[in-house]
Amino acid sequence: MIREIFIALLNIFQHIRIPVVREKLDILTVPEYPSDAVSHLGLMIFTERTLLHSPSTTSELEHQRIALLIAKELAEQVS
Repeated sequence: MIREIFIALLNIFQHIRIPVVREKLDILTVPEYPSDAVSHLGLMIFTERTLLHSPSTTSELEHQRIALLIAKELAEQVS
């Protein structure tokens, strides 16, 4: 699901002709971090608990929250 969200959001940014990442984007998940996510040029860091989900038990609202967080971090890549 997370991969599909990234692909869909990247397609949206490409459709409106906003370059999100110049050459590559590294995505790192870490066990602990001071915030849920942080974005640097070419690097996005998420806590594991932020992206962990189960399609059968995670609520639709929680899936939306994950998608919004990913979208926010991708938007911060715009330069």
